[in-house]
Amino acid sequence: MRSWKLTPLLLFAAAVCLAQSEEGPVRLEARVISTGQATVIDRGQRDGLEVGDIVTFFPLDGSTPQGTVTGVEERSATVELDDPAFAPEPGTRGAIMVPASRFAEEVEEPATPPTQEPPEEHPPWERPDEDFKPEMPLLSQLDAITPRDRPTRFSGRAYLIANLTENPSSDFKNSFWRSGADANWANPFGHGGAIRVNAEVDYLTFVNNNQDWDLLIRRLSYKQGGDRFSPHRWEAGRFLQWGMPEFGILDGFEWGIKRSNYHRWGFTLGFMPELDDGFDAFNDMQIAAYYEWVADVKERFTIAAGFQKTWHKGTADRDLLVSRFRYLPEKGWEFSGTLWIDFYTGGDDFKDQFLELTQAVIVTRKRWTDRAGIDLTYTRRRFPELIREGEFLPPGQDGVTRNHLDRIWANAFKWIAEDKRLHGHLGAWTDEDGNGGSADLGLEWQGLFVAGSRTELVFYGALAQFENVVGGRISFGRLIPHGGWDVLYDLSNHHIEGAEEDRDDLLQHRLRVSGRRGFAGGYELSAYAEGALYDDEFSW
Repeated sequence: MRSWKLTPLLLFAAAVCLAQSEEGPVRLEARVISTGQATVIDRGQRDGLEVGDIVTFFPLDGSTPQGTVTGVEERSATVELDDPAFAPEPGTRGAIMVPASRFAEEVEEPATPPTQEPPEEHPPWERPDEDFKPEMPLLSQLDAITPRDRPTRFSGRAYLIANLTENPSSDFKNSFWRSGADANWANPFGHGGAIRVNAEVDYLTFVNNNQDWDLLIRRLSYKQGGDRFSPHRWEAGRFLQWGMPEFGILDGFEWGIKRSNYHRWGFTLGFMPELDDGFDAFNDMQIAAYYEWVADVKERFTIAAGFQKTWHKGTADRDLLVSRFRYLPEKGWEFSGTLWIDFYTGGDDFKDQFLELTQAVIVTRKRWTDRAGIDLTYTRRRFPELIREGEFLPPGQDGVTRNHLDRIWANAFKWIAEDKRLHGHLGAWTDEDGNGGSADLGLEWQGLFVAGSRTELVFYGALAQFENVVGGRISFGRLIPHGGWDVLYDLSNHHIEGAEEDRDDLLQHRLRVSGRRGFAGGYELSAYAEGALYDDEFSW
């Protein structure tokens, strides 16, 4: 019986800043609120979003998955991913390029009443703009409010998530609840800085009624600077490294600067907590530095590189170079990528080469004005030789030298009508034991049965070394005031290579229902239920 890892939907996030250039489209920053059948972001009608807008996400692995806005509410929007297999986690940063014309205010001439009384005489202005000239910017006579002059402000989100998974026929259980908060305290000491806290308590029940508690402190830091009033930025505590997030979470200190030519550089120093259920610290020390070259103020072309040196319990461990690039022209093909290069200096047991490309993510995409697009992605993964045991599990000499995964895939979509979208996926992969591939083709209708709804039909297949799958799914969802709901049914046949003849083909039925609803005061409730019938076994 296959175990199902179900992703909860109960997450919501605070809005982030809106950045606008002097001309051209407006870049809206967004965050993922929740994931499921569709991805929900914290931008909506009030921010200028419309159905059909393209959203680009920036997860920590360096990839840049994209999706299309399929539903818009006042404060949130639903995004259909080009590749659902790479759904971003809640909290992942995203960006949307919105035409500046949407923010132009329409001025309507007021209707003149038949009889109009003369207006009352306005009292004298308390602050006359005597030095203002018509050619000057509107707010040029006002002093900007610096971060240190702004009032102290506390914001954030709190959440409670419960998830129950059981397979009665095999007595399998995997249930948990999570409770936590992500909070930001702006200008707490009157110096314009901010305190950021992200903590969570987990309780897990699994096989044979085993239980476990965990307290996870993912972030506890103080940050100052890095805005238009101060080119210098520093942060101390536990945080995700800002200049080069590919280097991971740090217990330490980071300093950076943005120069007048828009280039950035900085360094970090501290310890790397292990990315497990305990976040154990002080075993792995690191020092890193980075530099980012920026072509112009719009940042359509950037190149960055950073070097990280680590020690495990005082012994030299990893020498890592990370390089990334991004080219986003207003028209034409876009290119982006991130490369992880490990250096081996003679003290390693299994790697005899001087350098190795251990990880790579390369993406190119194109969008056409007739609402069509294509993405091409290549990923490469190798095991670096490390002493550290938290981030990478040592698979032994054979695994370190042989194990690899290379994958290439393409996603494409085309709006064939105002309310119909055709989309597809084609991919192939190879590893140390074999190779395989996958493909799907789907058709989506907007408002097919009722306004504000989305209906989708998808056929898919996959070839692998031990199992081949062919199937289809149909889903229906609708946005309602302050929320939405979805229903999905999936039917697939799993052919198991090498199994007995009466057990080599297993038919699976899967039904999922989900919904979410926002309430006054910033509360949101979401829930789902899912059942799977796999041959003669049932799980929920």
